[in-house]
Amino acid sequence: MYNGTELPDVLFEYDHLFLIDVLHHVPVAQQAAFLKQIYAKMRPGSKLILKDIDAARLVWCSFNKLHDLMLSGEIGHEWTFARALTECQRIGFELVGSQKKRTLVYPHYTLELVKR
Repeated sequence: MYNGTELPDVLFEYDHLFLIDVLHHVPVAQQAAFLKQIYAKMRPGSKLILKDIDAARLVWCSFNKLHDLMLSGEIGHEWTFARALTECQRIGFELVGSQKKRTLVYPHYTLELVKR
């Protein structure tokens, strides 16, 4: 179980981890550390599928900010596709594939990453 600070060691048991529209809800000061912790808990060869809102698409991203404010009472801290890719590669992930897609008014990017 996740206590909000320390990810469980059980992540090592999984071949695939999915982080779908979660990263922008992590406090800004903890986003990079959160991804580092995921990487550290993963076993080599396992994959992380990271899908989130693309902050580079500012007009469309505004719809997500409004949505989050109305439903969760907070405004998200979205990253651009480029920043997410750069941060993940800096941590040690290798990019296997990527996609950008707008669904209705929500601009998403998806990164398929592997821990080598």
